[in-house]
Amino acid sequence: MTVRNYMIVGANTLGLYAVLLASVMAFAFQFYYNELPCPLCMLQRMGLLLAAFGFMLNFKYGFKASHYGFSLFGLLLMMAVGMRQVFLHIVPGSGSYGSSFLGLHLYTWVVLMGVLGIFYIAVVLLCHNRDVVDAPLSKSAKIWGNIAGYGILVLVLLNLINAFMICGFGGCPDNPVAYTART
Repeated sequence: MTVRNYMIVGANTLGLYAVLLASVMAFAFQFYYNELPCPLCMLQRMGLLLAAFGFMLNFKYGFKASHYGFSLFGLLLMMAVGMRQVFLHIVPGSGSYGSSFLGLHLYTWVVLMGVLGIFYIAVVLLCHNRDVVDAPLSKSAKIWGNIAGYGILVLVLLNLINAFMICGFGGCPDNPVAYTART
């Protein structure tokens, strides 16, 4: 593998682990601060996990620009929902939702992460070439990609369970305060 190939593999691995870290942090805030995610927060989480899906496709089927489309779509969805939530709380006196981290609320971080993610994918696509698609992955790259991929799949399952515990089969409450699991 060439240096460029190592960079592309590393960039995809980094992307997967960044999504893992952000998703685990969202759960940590949820359980440590006892703050249940609102419906917009749950949509942001799904957008983030959809972004990871594109990176997972690269590890499974080879590095293709079309796979990054899934990641871009997920990041754009996540950013749009995050911006909606920022706009809901930007008016003075309108309050905010949830705790802040380093002075910014999580929905503001989501917008910033989306911008960074789109920039990141643009750089990866600029470095992308046809040789990367055909290059076999090293054993260690496959292992790290598989670990991250399984972690993402676990997080998808946990988010589905979480959404069911909060919303049940009905609509989600605007400001959830308890696990209700209405059926």
